[in-house]
Amino acid sequence: MWGLHYAGGSGAPTDSGYIEIHSANSVFTAVKADGSIAVWGAELHKP
Repeated sequence: MWGLHYAGGSGAPTDSGYIEIHSANSVFTAVKADGSIAVWGAELHKP
């Protein structure tokens, strides 16, 4: 775990296979090779 829990620092996926990670305003997106995504972070900023 990294970062503050209330700013999106917890809740990241624990599986493998991610090829990119993006962050902005306490929201994070991770992309897998097959194009699937995982999104986590502060509820206020989730799409």
